Amino acid sequence: MATATGTAGAAKDEHGHSSLTICARARVDGGATLPRRGRSEADADARRPRGRPDVSDTDTTAQESDFDPDALRRKYQLERDKRLRQDGNAQYVELTGAFASYLEDPYTDPVDRAP
Repeated sequence: MATATGTAGAAKDEHGHSSLTICARARVDGGATLPRRGRSEADADARRPRGRPDVSDTDTTAQESDFDPDALRRKYQLERDKRLRQDGNAQYVELTGAFASYLEDPYTDPVDRAP
C-alpha cells in the first residue's frame, strides 16, 4: 500500500531511513558527488566549531594619514563659490507670461485646499 508521500517500497539505508527522505548527494560534472552538509566527512562548507574567536596581535590603530580636513573644507568652499551667482535670488524667473505653463503639472489633478 503506497503512502501519500510515495515512500512505500523505497530503499532504506542502514538506519532504516527511506532514500526519498534523505537529501541526495549533489551530482556535478563528470558524475562526481559532493558530501551533504552535516556529515562527519571533512566539508569545507561545514560550520566551524563554536568557541572563543581567533584574536590577532596585529596593530589595528589608525596610521598617520596625509588627510587634511581644513584643506578639504577650503576646496569645497571654493567650489561652492564658483556656483553662487552675484545676482542671488534675482537669477530666478517669475513663472508668468511665456513661462506660466510651467506652473501646471500635466500629470496630476489639481487639489483644492485652504491657503
